[in-house]
Amino acid sequence: MLAALHAAEPHLPGIEMTRAGVELRVAPALLEFVAGGAVASGDMAREGAYVRLASHTPALGPEDAVLAEGVESACREAPYSPPSVPDMARGLGAKEEAVRRAAAFLAHAGKLVETASGVYFHAEAIARAREFALA
Repeated sequence: MLAALHAAEPHLPGIEMTRAGVELRVAPALLEFVAGGAVASGDMAREGAYVRLASHTPALGPEDAVLAEGVESACREAPYSPPSVPDMARGLGAKEEAVRRAAAFLAHAGKLVETASGVYFHAEAIARAREFALA
C-alpha cells in the first residue's frame, strides 16, 4: 500500500494513520502495533499522524517544484492576506489541482500554514504575527 502511494503521489509525506486504518479495514490498535513494529525495525518512519516507508522522501517533479516556488513567493508577498488557490492558479498560469499539490507539499515541509478554510499563509508571516501578539 505505501509503495503504491509513494509511486503514485511522491509529493505526499505518507498516509495518515486513520486513513490507512480505514483503507486497510484494520482496527486502530492493530494498526498502531504493526506500524510501531515497522518503525522500530526501520522499515517505516512516522512523522506526527503520517507514516511512510523509511526510504521515501517526499519530492515534487521539476514542473511542480517551479510552481511551488511561485506559490511560496505569492504567499510571502502578501503575508497577511495571501491569494486564494484559484487566484494563485490564475496568476501563475497553472491548474488549481497543481497549485493545491504544491501548496500542500510546502505546508508539509513547514513553509506554509494551511487554515481550515484552505487559505495558505507563509510560515514567516505566522511567526511575525505571533511575535507581534506576544509583544
